[in-house]
Amino acid sequence: MLAFGETAIDMPAGPSEVFVIADESANPAYIAADLLADGEHGEDSACILITTSKKIAQQTIKEIDKQLPCLATQSRARESLKKYGLFAIVNSFDEAITFTNEYAPEHLEL
Repeated sequence: MLAFGETAIDMPAGPSEVFVIADESANPAYIAADLLADGEHGEDSACILITTSKKIAQQTIKEIDKQLPCLATQSRARESLKKYGLFAIVNSFDEAITFTNEYAPEHLEL
């Protein structure tokens, strides 16, 4: 509080990575928003969805297409998804956990 107004509380974020592990009860609009929020950090940010549901993956892609044009940072987020995006449909959560543990992302959402 002593430095309030004298220093910035935030700075431009550098590259980041987010993994979202989702089941069929997840909200695709929320998943898309979280992936885009991380993707807008930089063109080299990883945005990963791992799900057991093909329907969730497809609906999340539709949501990204819907939300992306609304972002002031859409070019960064688009490049990030293009270069480092992954939508993986796995057979089990054990597979999702194994892959996630091997990658060890900065951010993980369940």
